[in-house]
Amino acid sequence: MNPELKKQDTQELLLEEILKEFGSEELELSAPEQLQPEQTPELTGDTIPVIPIDPVPLNPTLSSDTAVFTPIAMEEIEEEEAEEAPQPPASEDAEPYSDEWEPEYEEPMGEYTPKDPIPFPPKNRLRQLRKKLVAGPERRYHALEEAGIGQFQIGIFTTFVLSVISVILPVVYALGLIDPARLRTVIFCQFLLAMLCALAGCYRLLDGLTGLLRGRFTMDATLFITFLACVADGLLCLSAQRISASSLFCLQIFMAQNAAYQRHNTEMSQMDVLRKASDLTAVVKVPGFWKERPGYVTAEGEPESFLDYYRKSSGPEKALGIHAVLCLLASTALSVWVYQQQDLNAAVAIFMAAQLMSRPVSVFVSMSRPTAILQKRLHRLGSVLCGWRSIRAVERNSYYPLRHDDLFPAGAVKMNGVKFYGTMDPGRVVSYTTALLTAEDSGLLSVFQLLPRSRISVNHNVEEFSHKNGGISALVDGWSVLVGTAECLAEQGVSIPADSKIPQAIYTAIEGQLSGVFAIAYSRSKFSTTGLRTLCADHKFKPVLVARDFMLTPKFIRKKLKVGIRRVRMPEYEERATLAKIKPEEDAQVIALVTREGLAPKAYALTGARALKSAMRSGALIHILGGTIGLAAVAALTYHGASHLLTPVNMLLYTAVWSVPGLLITESPRYI
Repeated sequence: MNPELKKQDTQELLLEEILKEFGSEELELSAPEQLQPEQTPELTGDTIPVIPIDPVPLNPTLSSDTAVFTPIAMEEIEEEEAEEAPQPPASEDAEPYSDEWEPEYEEPMGEYTPKDPIPFPPKNRLRQLRKKLVAGPERRYHALEEAGIGQFQIGIFTTFVLSVISVILPVVYALGLIDPARLRTVIFCQFLLAMLCALAGCYRLLDGLTGLLRGRFTMDATLFITFLACVADGLLCLSAQRISASSLFCLQIFMAQNAAYQRHNTEMSQMDVLRKASDLTAVVKVPGFWKERPGYVTAEGEPESFLDYYRKSSGPEKALGIHAVLCLLASTALSVWVYQQQDLNAAVAIFMAAQLMSRPVSVFVSMSRPTAILQKRLHRLGSVLCGWRSIRAVERNSYYPLRHDDLFPAGAVKMNGVKFYGTMDPGRVVSYTTALLTAEDSGLLSVFQLLPRSRISVNHNVEEFSHKNGGISALVDGWSVLVGTAECLAEQGVSIPADSKIPQAIYTAIEGQLSGVFAIAYSRSKFSTTGLRTLCADHKFKPVLVARDFMLTPKFIRKKLKVGIRRVRMPEYEERATLAKIKPEEDAQVIALVTREGLAPKAYALTGARALKSAMRSGALIHILGGTIGLAAVAALTYHGASHLLTPVNMLLYTAVWSVPGLLITESPRYI
């Protein structure tokens, strides 16, 4: 038999067996091509043999390693069915945040509220500040402006005229210039003038009555009680034919009107400063700033630091209120004793005299006048004090850190010229100089950053940084760099040409060779001069220089600012760096809010707070002492039967004697 035919028959038999096993409909194969033995290639080393794969059944058994592909529509249907199917309860022992763990909520959760985005600080700070200032100081300022000052001015002028007439009448009668037969007319005129004064100052009396109803005993409350006594005494004087001491009551009304006017102007001035602010800087107290003594640093200010405390009663005001209550009780007890000894007429007269003598007329302006005088000066500088709480926090022997911006603010320092020496690249000279000033945190850094060459500077590796006498030195990228004054470089052996010696200049030497001279122009700032002079003149404050600039020597500061700086403390450079980094705590006491840059607003706020505290305490002490002596004099004269000496003229002289020092003390904030 032909071998080729035999091979073909064998292939046909294999094909029939395959068709029987898989079915003829599922698998259609064409007849194989006749393979010639000569066409079978030989396998070499570069030939990849093809091994036939065993036939795979159409419905294979899936193993764990087999990937199953399901249509997308079927997947969605299966997910919906899985969500609708009840889930088995989670095990109580399931580990938190595992696949079997589910959080439990006692109440259903509401809609999800996303957190506020993190604001961009500069713009958000200004926006939030403006909202607070408009809602607080701006609104309050317009409310005070609408109330106006016309009623205050009319009331002050009216009470002043009536008070002068009321004082002149008893003096003229005591001098014998009025016929004694006209005594009844004088008494009636005195009573009428007192009632007219009470009408002109009715707002003060109503405020006093409101304070009594609310349980607050203020100076206006004592004025209301004195008014009731004045009415009773005036009616009794008409029958007893004696002149009343109502002229002192008229003077007290006049002073109370002035006090209300001063408080109104002070509040308007404070609100006007805050409402015009574009930025607020707080002067904050830091206990144990240096040498275990407090200091005052600056931080970001908030309007609440002022609005929450500016209406709080001060310590001296509370002391005067307590003194007024004690005097009222003593006057009542004395009048009751006189009523038992004599009659109602004498008892009312003694009560009236005790009330008037226990309060010199200047007591009404002892708190408001120094505050108004100080705030008038602070208004021009853009500062406000944050109430008595902040004024009381100002201590003696405290420090104020002087930074470069305090002495020479922005715009006061400028580059006046640049000259390069040697073969060193000018860009590298500027870069190395800027690197040393950056390491020192110098105030001159802003000036160097404006140079065109400095814009191409890169970060440098600064090592072995140290201060010299009038300069700084370091290794910058391995190069020895010395920056300082001409005297400093001369001491370090650097040769400086005679034509390059400039009084106000920064010299740079690289590897011991002069490489650049930067002329600096300093201009004197009025705010810096007045602020430093104010701090140095007040013996309770000691300025401390914390600026690390080698240019700011005592001689240089004295020459440029023309201020004696004997009281300025100048620590070592390392200690200055420590003091400059001190930051206040979040709950630190805010002394004042400043809306303008410069040293003067902060210096005047601190020295003014100390002067105001001294004036208010001294004023309260003087008036309490004068009132106590006056009440004791009334009691002594009454006890010894010499009450006839309590004439209106004698009482006027006594209150005038004690009012003079009281008014002089209120002037002290004017001379800070």
